[in-house]
Order: sequence, then C-alpha cells, then structure tokens
Amino acid sequence: MTLTDCIRSFIGKWKIASTAMLYERAFPSPISAGGLKVSLHRLRQNGEILSCRIGNQSYHFHPIYRRRFEVLQSLPVGARWMRANKWGFAHHLETTKFGFQFEKLFPLFSISTNVFSDYVSFAEGTGYNGNHRYCPDISLSYSKGELRRFIYVEYEKHSKTKEKYTKRWIAYHNEPKLRSCLYITDDPNLEHRLEQMIETYMRTTRQRPNFSMAVMEPVRPNELTPQTQVKELGKGLNRSLSLDEFVNSDMIPSRNRPNFSNKTFLNQYEPLDACVGLTTLSLPSSTSLEVPNGNEKVVNPTPVDIENNHQDGREKFGRFGTEWDHRENPGKY
Repeated sequence: MTLTDCIRSFIGKWKIASTAMLYERAFPSPISAGGLKVSLHRLRQNGEILSCRIGNQSYHFHPIYRRRFEVLQSLPVGARWMRANKWGFAHHLETTKFGFQFEKLFPLFSISTNVFSDYVSFAEGTGYNGNHRYCPDISLSYSKGELRRFIYVEYEKHSKTKEKYTKRWIAYHNEPKLRSCLYITDDPNLEHRLEQMIETYMRTTRQRPNFSMAVMEPVRPNELTPQTQVKELGKGLNRSLSLDEFVNSDMIPSRNRPNFSNKTFLNQYEPLDACVGLTTLSLPSSTSLEVPNGNEKVVNPTPVDIENNHQDGREKFGRFGTEWDHRENPGKY
C-alpha cells in the first residue's frame, strides 16, 4: 500500500486528522516529511481531502465537511479554533484518541467514530422520533455467529439534561443489535451523576435482559488500559469489572455455563461417573409408575405391600379409608 493509499484509508475511517496524527498512526513504518507532503498535495488536487490550519496544527478533513471547511477557511487563523470548537472539534479529537486506544487494545473489534453531529449518514446509530438518529461517539462492532453486534461508547465532557439522556437511552434500548452502552468521562462528579441517573433509569423502565449500561472510572485518552475499572448496570445486574472483561464478555464463553462440545474445556473436569456414584433401578417391564411432582420416593410395590397399606389406612381412618382416597373418590365409601 502506497503512502497516498494509507492517508486515504485513514481519513476515510477517522474523517479528520492532523499531520501529527498521520505521522503517528497512519503508516506502518516511519516516513519522510517530503513523501508525506507530496501525498497530501496529490489528494488535495484530486478533491479527496480538504486541508487548513487551525491553531498550531494543519488538519485534513474528509470531503463531506466541505461546507464547514469553507467557513473555517474564510476566517482568520486566530479565530478558527473557537469556531471549530463550537462544532465539537476538540471533543472529536479526544474521542478519536480514545478510538485509537480501543483499536490498539481490542484488535478483533471494528472501531468507528462519529464526527460533529448525530445526523451524519455514515455513522452507526439508531433511530428515534422520526428521522433523528442517535449515534455514539465511538462504535465497537463484532460478529456473533452470523449476527453483527455493537458496543456504543459515549465520551462525556459536560452533563446534559435528564430528558436528553432518557431519549437517547430509549433509542439505544430499542436497538436489538446493541449489547451495551459505555460512558467515559474525566470528571468524577459527572461520573457519579451518570451512575445515579443510569441506576434510576434501569430500575424504573422495562429493559431487555441482554442490554446493559456502564460507567468507566475517570480516565484520559492516553491512560486507557485493559485493567481500567468499569461499573456495569442492567436488569438484575450491578457489578464492577475490568474493561477487558466488559468488552470481551460476549465473545468468551462463560465458565459458569461450559460448552461441552469443547474438548479442551472438558479436560479440566473429571468424568461424571468418577465424581457421582450412579445407581440403576430395575423394575419389571409391566410396572408403570407416575410421580406427580418428582419429589416422591420411587419404589417397586408388591401385592402384599398394597394390601398392607390399605389395611393401615382403614385402621387409621376408620370406615372412610385413607384421607387421599376420600378426597379423590368421595362416593367410594
């Protein structure tokens, strides 16, 4: 793959990238500044990227953001950063860094990020109230048999109203392919508020048993590790676990419910007949037993036993016979 192809692929996935990001992430091996400059110039000429300076960095945009790019270019360089941040530019850059970390930690997942708006057509998301789509900041997708399933990740910088959260959660809950929604924040107070609101929401609404929500402990993009603690909340669920356990829980078979078709797993257990002494009960072929609730002791009665039982019943209950006979056959005696 050429340098131009690497840049094209990187911008196609992450939608926005600085020159520093391209050096760090886009190429499998170090490249020269001259080679990168030539490749960027070629892509700009073909209309495949849009480049402008924001702050002290040069950023390269996917062509779907042409209108925003033109607005930024019309402004003085010193005013571009403030305008871009009103569109969520800084939030997207931090979200992208989290996306890089998830891609590094969980290579079996397909990672994609949303940019600027819930309305963009390329983003993964779910519908609510007409054409409005609630799209996550980061989407982790994987295959479960023939199905595709998702974990949505939301990076929260500021708290929203309860109504906004509730509408989003209802939309997420109604998406059958969604396994979980994970919230990340670097503010301990916001983390605590999110946890309380999620607990209340999950307790007071009817939820899918296989859908959960989670809050990660405060963390920054470059501090994400497999051991980062996550609190998962769901229907009858309230547990703390590591990020690695949370993300991979649906991909790794649970050891509490072993898959007995897996011979490797079976080798860790002794054979069943070596652990449990089995007793075989032999009955005459003409004998038919009915066990009403499965708790009665199974016996092989003989005619003598039956007559003795009837005699005991008559002695105990007089002319009415046994209590059971009287209840089931009131006109017998």
